[in-house]
Amino acid sequence: MADEDLGDALNNLDSINSAKIISLKNDGNTYYKQGFFKEALDCYNQALQIDSNNLDVLNNKGLALVKLDRIDEAKKCHETIKEIKNNHQTHFETIAEAQPPPISTPKSASKFCYHCGSELKFKEAEICPNCGMRLKEPNKTNSPEGKNPEPAKIHSLVNIVLYIIAGLFLIGIILFVGAIVAAFIFGMAGNVSKTESVAVTASNNNGLITITNNGGPDIGDVSSFSVSVDGAPITKQLGVQVGSMITIQGKSGTKTHVIVTGTFKTGTQQVLLDTNV
Repeated sequence: MADEDLGDALNNLDSINSAKIISLKNDGNTYYKQGFFKEALDCYNQALQIDSNNLDVLNNKGLALVKLDRIDEAKKCHETIKEIKNNHQTHFETIAEAQPPPISTPKSASKFCYHCGSELKFKEAEICPNCGMRLKEPNKTNSPEGKNPEPAKIHSLVNIVLYIIAGLFLIGIILFVGAIVAAFIFGMAGNVSKTESVAVTASNNNGLITITNNGGPDIGDVSSFSVSVDGAPITKQLGVQVGSMITIQGKSGTKTHVIVTGTFKTGTQQVLLDTNV
């Protein structure tokens, strides 16, 4: 008979599986950000083999499928996510309905201030420690002269005034900070340049790279394109006419990094394509 506890062994297995899922998801996210969507999808599928109900991995898998133009499979991922969420909601509602109703505490079990409603720790207290109001008449036998309720009322009024002042001061600070943030945001917005909408694509056919100008709403504002392959600029010029294309000999069997930058008539430049094909 082994000395190891089954519960400990299962907990260790859960920890190992959780670590594997996190590692695979992070690897997939890295591939996704670099444009390697197929490799990212492979990582997400391996993670889902360990836990098929992991919502984060399912979501990322669906995004990778969209990038790979596998829309029907992406929709299935979305439906799976909704089904898992609905099952969890139903499970929690069932548990809530099965719980017994709370046990009501008799009013006589504790004493509350009838001025402010706060609970009194000392049931024989004559003055509420929260609002300062008198709870009962003073004991004439123990205190012949009695107690004056006016100080307690004044203390309560002072507290109310202080709360109002503090609230107004806090509102003033919030408005002041909001005005500064708004001025900063609107100031920055005035310096943001327009993002041009021009589509350029690249494909790899057995090492032959084809770069195509697909046009777009702002194609008329383009004055020229510059192309670099694996970090080195090329001399071939991509035309500004829609449908223009150039071909470049890349490396067969490996990814080629292609960057296309557009220069616009306003004098600004914008990276229109940055991908690995």
